[in-house]
Amino acid sequence: MSLARIGDLTLRARKYEFPDGSDYFDRNWLNISVTLSGGAEPLSYQWPCLLTTDLRQFRDRLSVLLAGLADTASLDSMEPHIYVVMSRAGSGSYSAQLSIRDLADREHQRSTDLSPTDVLALRNQLDEIIALFPERDGGEV
Repeated sequence: MSLARIGDLTLRARKYEFPDGSDYFDRNWLNISVTLSGGAEPLSYQWPCLLTTDLRQFRDRLSVLLAGLADTASLDSMEPHIYVVMSRAGSGSYSAQLSIRDLADREHQRSTDLSPTDVLALRNQLDEIIALFPERDGGEV
């Protein structure tokens, strides 16, 4: 499976944007389907907006958050389309702040509460995406 769900946000990794890219970044950009449901303006688009390393770093940060060694875990990228901050909310729950830019550069924000089971499922979903789309070396950095 190549999708990750965070409340109203669904990210689906479709393919490497440049399967034969010549530099490190081109080789690791992922074409992502972004769906943000709920709210006054649901949104859906496909765009090369995350690197394989963005997903790996977010997965690793979630592991640290789940272990109780950090209070937040974030997903951010060089492309300003997706920004997520997951925070410990007390009583064993978590809160996620979602900021998504559409292709017209309008910002859409959502906030959602998540259980530890939800966050663990998200981390496992990221593991699956990373297995399908591993970081690729090669080319110039």
